[in-house]
Amino acid sequence: MATKRSALTYIDQRIRTREDLKDYICRTLGWPLQTVELSDEQLEDCIDDATHLWTKWATLPERFITMPLSAYENGNDDEGIEEGLDLSDYRVASVRGVNGQDSFGMYGGDAIWGLSNCMLATGTYPFIGRSFGGTNFEGFTTMQTAYEFVSMAKRLTANYFDYRFNPVSQKLVLIPNPNTDEQYKDTIVAFQVECVPEDEELYGNDYVKRLAVAYAKVRLGNIRGKFQNVTFAGGITVNADIGREGLDEIKDLVAKIKGEESATTGFFYA
Repeated sequence: MATKRSALTYIDQRIRTREDLKDYICRTLGWPLQTVELSDEQLEDCIDDATHLWTKWATLPERFITMPLSAYENGNDDEGIEEGLDLSDYRVASVRGVNGQDSFGMYGGDAIWGLSNCMLATGTYPFIGRSFGGTNFEGFTTMQTAYEFVSMAKRLTANYFDYRFNPVSQKLVLIPNPNTDEQYKDTIVAFQVECVPEDEELYGNDYVKRLAVAYAKVRLGNIRGKFQNVTFAGGITVNADIGREGLDEIKDLVAKIKGEESATTGFFYA
């Protein structure tokens, strides 16, 4: 008699580990009623290929992180220490921006003197349909121009961090090095990042599951294809068409991921 299971929901994934996903792949391919000629190592490869492809094309969750610059490490080649802030606790895939502060000061925290409030005071900050305190209907253009001017001014006066991020070492390097100036020692820097979901969420992702099964089909096709010209006892032959089926599924899934989950660019206005 089959084991009674509760209903599967999006917020309560049944597949949470690599072992769960390997069992799912085998069941989808016919096990235990049909033999699945894949080793545990090959199933691991299928999962790695699936998670790699999904994280390459999907839009990953975004979050804002704040860290004190006192945590910034100077590089030391002799000790194998790479310069930068260590973001490994956050599983960061990319950094989209450093320090979202819009103050005219370097890292001033007084919002009264921020760019947004200066625009509010002059009636040029954009709102839906009109500008607060004024009749300027070109507020979005004004705001963008102002932000670009302030950003350029900060770069020209070295009051703005440039950065580079190494996704392998998970180190965020700030330019200039904040440890070279005393003004940064008590500073907190904020940045926007894209993070890879936790494994528990990743293995239960519908696209990851379907990609893992598709990659398993490709491997089965490669294995069975080596025996296509062999006739076994009783006249049994091997069909390797499952490999082409897997390749077609991967192509279709990538197109869907790009269309449904990749970032959209463009203007939205009212």
